[in-house]
Amino acid sequence: MEQNRVIIFRIPLMLIFLAAVTLFSQVSYKSGFIVTLQSDTVYGKIDYKVWVDCPESIDFKGASETIMSYDASEIKGFGVRNEHYISALVEVDSNAVSVNTMGIELDQAHSFMTVFLKVLIEDEKSLYEYIDGPDIKCYYYKADSVFILLENEVILKRKMNQYEGNRDVNSHGVIKENRVYLEQLAQLFNDWGIDRYHLNSTEYDKKTLKNLFEEYYSFTEEKIEYKAPDRRIRMEFGLLAGVSFTYLNFALLGTQDSDLNFISDLDFSLSSNISGGLFCNFSIPDNRNSQSWYNKLMYTSYSVDAFSESDDNFIYSSQFDLSYLKLFSMYRYNGLFANENLFVNAGFSLGYLLANTNFSTIKLQEESTLTPQLYEKEIETDLKSLELGVAVGGGLKIKNFSIELGYEYANGMIPSKSLRGRVHRVYCLFGYWF
Repeated sequence: MEQNRVIIFRIPLMLIFLAAVTLFSQVSYKSGFIVTLQSDTVYGKIDYKVWVDCPESIDFKGASETIMSYDASEIKGFGVRNEHYISALVEVDSNAVSVNTMGIELDQAHSFMTVFLKVLIEDEKSLYEYIDGPDIKCYYYKADSVFILLENEVILKRKMNQYEGNRDVNSHGVIKENRVYLEQLAQLFNDWGIDRYHLNSTEYDKKTLKNLFEEYYSFTEEKIEYKAPDRRIRMEFGLLAGVSFTYLNFALLGTQDSDLNFISDLDFSLSSNISGGLFCNFSIPDNRNSQSWYNKLMYTSYSVDAFSESDDNFIYSSQFDLSYLKLFSMYRYNGLFANENLFVNAGFSLGYLLANTNFSTIKLQEESTLTPQLYEKEIETDLKSLELGVAVGGGLKIKNFSIELGYEYANGMIPSKSLRGRVHRVYCLFGYWF
């Protein structure tokens, strides 16, 4: 049994190590371009980090393959994977609000910085975004080549509810927004004639601001020159095929007697079988587009046996041939180590027993002086129809192809109260994404 365990775990560990070496030896450069200070567009490759915050600098490789680093003061902008960034001198407004045991604290700061802004809408009336950590999220529009901050000041007002002399004994802070940006937007879209109710429903966030700009261009019947792609739930399907490695182990629970207790001492063989099925992946929209709900429906099977001879001339043997239809429901994280091709999974599995053949025997060796008929027994066990487990895994996806390595630990098939059976599986699967 120990030998099986070593084999079954060495395979995924070696593959994960090789995958990690391969990943760290690769680069994450994607096709893109930069715009120089002389307004020349240079095409090459950019080290794409799947940014949540706006990057402070980028690494760029041109035709010479020399890596050059550029910050916002050294180029006018860049684009990679349909994301556009533009360099700009802007006013940055930090509205950091924190609540603690002493009450509510407000920290507001304004400064001018040359930064990369993410382009949300690019046309006659443009919208830009700047994010730097959880406390700084600013939006801008451009007028006469000047980037104007859409102002949304956070105001802290304290309400005094009860006094003892001159001392306030019951006060609380109220956070309110001074929505200056609504007046700015009304002036920006003065040729639209937008009603005040519709304008007031515009929150200070990317989704509603971007929707407002899109509605304006729909009103003017003009095609937007560039629009950052929306992040929506995306559903993907595909096929899986590969091999599974399975081994069983059993342990006694208590001292209750059972005809099958002897199988806890057997060393079952390792089973390798063909597995395959379908998968459906639901991408969860977020800043990185890095999370998804990964589901797969698979056929898997195994055939294991074990044999041992005891000192008292008994021969013990057992065999299990089982096949399952299994549903895996897993959380998937894409873009590990800033490499969008690498993913990891974790979740649960549910298996339904499709078919099984199992038997165990106890008999005497031929040279025994005892009567064989009194000591030969064949045992067939009714197995559980459902198998529950946990599963983890990871792999690589390149274009429409993927390779996935997974491990599953399931609760086994023996319904006996005196035995605990566990199933260990390792999968190596190749996938094709439609």
